[in-house]
Amino acid sequence: IGEDTQYEEFANELERITRPLAILQNNISLLSCVNTDADFDSALHVANATIHLKHEFSETIRDALVRFEKKFGKAEEDEKLRVIQYLLRKHRLNGSMTGDTEIMQQVTAIQKQLVATQSQFLRRSSLTMEQHGQVASPKELVPMMYKIVALQQHLSKLLGYESYADYSLDYHNAMAKNSKEIQAVHDMIEELGAVKTFSSDAFQSAYLDLVSKDSDYNLKEYFDLDNVLSGMFDFCSALFGIKIEEQENRVNGWHRDVRLFHVFNQGDASMKPIASFYLDPYRRQHKDTGCFMTPLQYKNETSIPVVAVSLDARPPMWDDAQIEIEVQNVVDIFHEFGHLFQHILADVKLGAFSGVH
Repeated sequence: IGEDTQYEEFANELERITRPLAILQNNISLLSCVNTDADFDSALHVANATIHLKHEFSETIRDALVRFEKKFGKAEEDEKLRVIQYLLRKHRLNGSMTGDTEIMQQVTAIQKQLVATQSQFLRRSSLTMEQHGQVASPKELVPMMYKIVALQQHLSKLLGYESYADYSLDYHNAMAKNSKEIQAVHDMIEELGAVKTFSSDAFQSAYLDLVSKDSDYNLKEYFDLDNVLSGMFDFCSALFGIKIEEQENRVNGWHRDVRLFHVFNQGDASMKPIASFYLDPYRRQHKDTGCFMTPLQYKNETSIPVVAVSLDARPPMWDDAQIEIEVQNVVDIFHEFGHLFQHILADVKLGAFSGVH
């Protein structure tokens, strides 16, 4: 990389080098969530730690990014600037922008401790009598929580952030640039009376009546999994001009319950998918609780984006039984698919350097 290196040459070469590693990291991350067997989980964490993107610590690449950022500080270069700023944020978050090797080493050590403690906390706090025959006590969990908060604050201060909230906003590339902007939104919502309304006894009573099993409202006929998915797909088709079709055979998922869908542009005679996604809808043993969306393959000029969505719905008793889901499952579906569409429909050339992460 020299002073005369062009952006296209730089970005394409960096994407060529990092793309296979990023795809491998994404798939390892997914597998560690959908199969939390202790031995398997440990092996995946070791593999994930071994695959390290060296460009995130390269002084040469950092200096080139700073130079490109100054060059592309114009509206007409918006996408190039987004890619540059995304990569610079990686350097800022690992401490390499400081140029201080000792700080970079401290940041790496804290991040490792933080990931390990958070993983331990999630594993222990997700234990249930129903599935595991035991639950973690507050006496065990509270010290972990204090350790997590302390590590987060230490990491933030070390990197020059006022608080972990500011660090987190930068880490997630959020629209809000600092915690004060978040507080301003909260204050605005409170001024509008929304907090008072939604926390009132009348509203809470009406909501609980709606979702209660003894409710006069019969929601079960609507809250069948396939019915909810079909309605959401129709809604998204109207919004985005797309068509979503399920692949019935040769899904090649990580579990027999996993389903595969392809996304097409409406009216596209070529019938080539613009994206694909896997859906893992049910809770099960050795799978993380909760819901998430994770990229598996990023978009570029030759490949479509592929993502995975994991839900926490209760599985049916029989293969041909109706798949009844709860109100919260419906909320989770719309939430996670919001992330999914943000990722697969992003109008970018190099998906690995922008969009959802």
